[in-house]
Amino acid sequence: MARSAYTVIPQSESDVEKAAALLAAEHDHPQRSRTHGTCSIFFLFRLCRVLLGRLLAVLTPSFLQRQHHVPGRSTGDHQHSTTSLPQDGSNASDGPSTAWLDGLRGVASFGVFLFHHSRFGHPNIKIAYGGSPEQHNILQLPILRLLVHGRTMVSVFFIVSGYALSFSALKLIRQRDHAGLARRLSSSVFRRAIRLMLPSFVAGFLHYLAQRAGLVQAWNHESSFLGDTAAFMAEFAGLMDPFTWTTEVPYLFYGPQLWTIPVEFRASMFLFVTLLGLARAVTGVRLAVVAFLGVYAMARRQWDVSLFMAGIMLADVNLTAHHRGGTAAIAGSGGTQAYRPSGPTRRLLKKISLVTLLLFGLYLASYPTQKAHATNVYIWLSRIGPAEDTDFRSRVYTSVGAALSVTAISFLPACQRALERPLARYMGRISYALYLTHPLLNILVGRPLARMMWGVLGATRDDEDWVAYEGAWLLATALYLPVVVWVADVFWRVVDLRAVEFAKSVERWCTVS
Repeated sequence: MARSAYTVIPQSESDVEKAAALLAAEHDHPQRSRTHGTCSIFFLFRLCRVLLGRLLAVLTPSFLQRQHHVPGRSTGDHQHSTTSLPQDGSNASDGPSTAWLDGLRGVASFGVFLFHHSRFGHPNIKIAYGGSPEQHNILQLPILRLLVHGRTMVSVFFIVSGYALSFSALKLIRQRDHAGLARRLSSSVFRRAIRLMLPSFVAGFLHYLAQRAGLVQAWNHESSFLGDTAAFMAEFAGLMDPFTWTTEVPYLFYGPQLWTIPVEFRASMFLFVTLLGLARAVTGVRLAVVAFLGVYAMARRQWDVSLFMAGIMLADVNLTAHHRGGTAAIAGSGGTQAYRPSGPTRRLLKKISLVTLLLFGLYLASYPTQKAHATNVYIWLSRIGPAEDTDFRSRVYTSVGAALSVTAISFLPACQRALERPLARYMGRISYALYLTHPLLNILVGRPLARMMWGVLGATRDDEDWVAYEGAWLLATALYLPVVVWVADVFWRVVDLRAVEFAKSVERWCTVS
């Protein structure tokens, strides 16, 4: 006996649509329902099974899925973008490898998460080691502090953004492809706001939903639908204002991490204008002007713009150094320069210099936010710079330290290989999603887990048994990590990647080829 068409198991969206159509047909023809009533129930069950399967596919982390397809995307698309830099259809030999940037971005995002998570149980983590008699946490020591030093990790983000956003444009400048450069910059400027703001809005809206559900509450605010909605829209509208030009960290209830998004947007626009203005300049002039702009921006307390300029310089220098194994054509120089490989002694001295630069950069990047003057490790640095603004002085040192560290890493293959490992690359892919989702998760999951573990082990913050206190916190963190990574993975696939595709679609709809 032939199998009825009604028993086909739907396996895709088209099958689901067919199922719905067949069910509607049975509803329109009641006489067929008596004959096929059993089939309808069976088919409805199959339809639900397909829908549940699709939901399960969404909720299953990408690394557990056998066939996970990630649409192609450009590193320059956003602040914490997650794939390798585009090659613009050219051979990989046209530029240095940039895969390590993904891993570095992942490390930075994870560092920001650890900083915010750690502050709940360690509120003095921003104070210098030895800044007061009770400040002797091992994570307050130089270099180790970087594990929970969110300020430095944000600086790394901005440097990587400057590098990523300028890399393809600098390649086109060196190729003297000004038409291609115009298309690249036009596309980047057009998509930038959508790419940054859309995922940020979703993250803030999730916080708003948590408020409406009574899971989180703002201080001195009586929750109501109209009041909460107005507060959310007002905060987001103010946050996205591109004309403030402030780098001060405001209090934000619907996403305290979102303060970097408008800063990122403004600095990106400055970067695009800089690249456009220097498109026909020779390499030496371009580097000199970008260096001047970086120093001037820092002097004007626009440390974010300074970090983006550092990213441009590093990308330009890396592109130049990439050609030093043979004869390199420097765009705009009017000729070529031949580079001969260095001898063993010179390579050893170069490696020692780079490692020294890396260690010094990590030392500067570990400059504490508070009470640096009270510790012998940084007292000499605390005497340099504006005495009346210790917070900005900390910004200067962490920014310079981050720039030196990333520069050294860009010339150290061993460091790059570590950042190109699968785990680091995966954290880079979900870095923007992790950055956007972790503050709300800290409130809903991270803090309750820590309280529960402290209660189980009977530890308190004032207890002298620091082993029990820190052990409970580490255990809570170990239980919390899979949750925060899972949510970031889902947000990355459901929101982040779709925002990239949406921005590209809007560009196709609104522009001419």
